[in-house]
Amino acid sequence: MIVSIEMSNASVRLIRAHGRAAASVVQICAESLKAAGAAGADDIKRRLVGGELGLKASGTGIAAGLSCWPIDEAIPMVAVGVAANHPSAAYAKIQNDGGDIRPKTAKALAVPLNEEARAAMRNWGPAHRLRQLLPGLVMIPKVSGDGIGILARKTGKGTIQPMFALRRRVTIKAAHWLDLGIAGATPLMTAVLGEQINRRLSEAATAKS
Repeated sequence: MIVSIEMSNASVRLIRAHGRAAASVVQICAESLKAAGAAGADDIKRRLVGGELGLKASGTGIAAGLSCWPIDEAIPMVAVGVAANHPSAAYAKIQNDGGDIRPKTAKALAVPLNEEARAAMRNWGPAHRLRQLLPGLVMIPKVSGDGIGILARKTGKGTIQPMFALRRRVTIKAAHWLDLGIAGATPLMTAVLGEQINRRLSEAATAKS
């Protein structure tokens, strides 16, 4: 899930019309745009971890994957978001856009029902190992509905503690966290872009004088 930021073709043509200095000006704009995008990514990350974008996130996962990178420096253009090759890319996209999650190879998805179960998922890996990693889990089938049943742990004579719901699919509601993040970070990115271009142009002019 990414958002691209680019200079318009009209702006690039206008810059290139200045002849010999055009290449350096386009490079200045490219570097300034990367700085603005990086500032935006950092701002979105801070607000995401702070719970301001409608999604609970820690400093790992989606937040760790947030970055800015160049797409085309000749235009120039940068992207802000979670790159497709990052481990959190698919999760970042479905949390922003919403959609259904279905198991790829297993018969069901294991949905944690308490903090201990969530910690097990984070720390110990895929659901098909949970019975090995959390001894005492038993399968309680569900008679009807989309769910398959639950994995529960025996806690005493005749009592159990539900740990995981087993479902054929899980529907994720769109949080639009990146859309909200980009909208909130746009004033900052605009200010950083202007400041960077002015500073770099001034430094270039001083170097030539």
